[in-house]
Amino acid sequence: MKLSGDSIVQLPPVQRPSQSPGRTHVNKIVAAQSSSQTIHTVTAGKILYVMGISVNAINTNISANGDLRIRDGVSGTEKVPFLIPTAGLGTLLAAQPLQTSAMNFQEPLQFSTSVRAEVITGTLVFSISISGYEE
Repeated sequence: MKLSGDSIVQLPPVQRPSQSPGRTHVNKIVAAQSSSQTIHTVTAGKILYVMGISVNAINTNISANGDLRIRDGVSGTEKVPFLIPTAGLGTLLAAQPLQTSAMNFQEPLQFSTSVRAEVITGTLVFSISISGYEE
């Protein structure tokens, strides 16, 4: 409530972006994947707004860096690239470093068909989580 002169004005409750009318919260995880994967398929007629993404990945290729890209659908616009470095020669598989990247977007990423993780190079094992809303 807020006082305005001699009267009391009722303010609307504060809502998080995913709580606004007409929005559906989306929270998806894919774990321990080694090939390109669709993380979420967008509901027909809606747009998915991704507000946060987290990637954990290991590159077991000892001679080439890994390249993992998040895109809108199989052949759609690339949204976020991730470089997953190699540990180099002589590194045991158990000693491969885990690469972790977490991002929150003030201006959400928009997806119209699906959120897809594409393995471009490297021998990757990855887990990805996304959080956002469809509208």
